[in-house]
Amino acid sequence: GHGMSAAQFMTSAEVSSIPLTDPRLPVGRRMLEAVRATRLAVATNTNLGIILLAGPLLCAAEMADAQLHDDRLPDNRLPDKRLRDNLDAVLRAMSMDDTRAVFEAIVAAAPGGLGE
Repeated sequence: GHGMSAAQFMTSAEVSSIPLTDPRLPVGRRMLEAVRATRLAVATNTNLGIILLAGPLLCAAEMADAQLHDDRLPDNRLPDKRLRDNLDAVLRAMSMDDTRAVFEAIVAAAPGGLGE
């Protein structure tokens, strides 16, 4: 829709995955940088919703992966329960800086219909 091409969606996925998976960045910054990378590459909003969904989920998955490899943590939870618990922890731990970055990402993406 909106005159976007499949190539734009593919490019968006590729460029946004880099900041979204950068463990050095807090979750809000990951999402902001993913939107910025998308705007630079394709100059349109092709993936804001995906970024907003994937950012916290990726952080939760990273935590689960680290927990699996930490012998000090006796963790007998099922993987889906671990992911849910970690997602809850990621969302609860979001700081004001994270929320500002998410807001800035939404503004930068300029989603159609926002504010109408």
